[in-house]
Amino acid sequence: MGDNDNGIDPKVEDGDKQLTDKELEELRVRERFGHILLSIRKILGMSIEELARAAEMDAGYISRLENGHRSPPSAKILRRLADVLKVNVMLFFMAADYLRIDERGNSVTKELLDLRVVAEVTGTHPVVDVNSEFAEVIALLKEGIESLKDIKFLLTTAVRENKEKN
Repeated sequence: MGDNDNGIDPKVEDGDKQLTDKELEELRVRERFGHILLSIRKILGMSIEELARAAEMDAGYISRLENGHRSPPSAKILRRLADVLKVNVMLFFMAADYLRIDERGNSVTKELLDLRVVAEVTGTHPVVDVNSEFAEVIALLKEGIESLKDIKFLLTTAVRENKEKN
């Protein structure tokens, strides 16, 4: 990634050391994963100690993950965390940067992950703010769906009538 691709200047310093693009990307992944894990745990009203006990993990390790001080864990540990927190493990795979696109082919972004956290934990679909152009397209698609339903009804009726005649 170049300077303009990631929105962060690769010359950002960590103490006296300049971070490379790769190090910056690793830092972003750690922070993103930690943010997602912390968000889910807090939404569920669970303490670090409760999560650690239920997942059979060290509370300090979970704290370091949430604060972005550790790289995302292995798939095995992600599954254990997902099971305890009752969320789809794919959410953690995306947050850990093990998957870069979701099941619909969308690029994984912080915004997408935040929306998915809300949907996973609350069981609701968050409202997405779209501008008027997209709203018009959505309205047209809904009209198209209604038209398809009408066509399906007409075809089903015609087939039924044809069977009754024969």
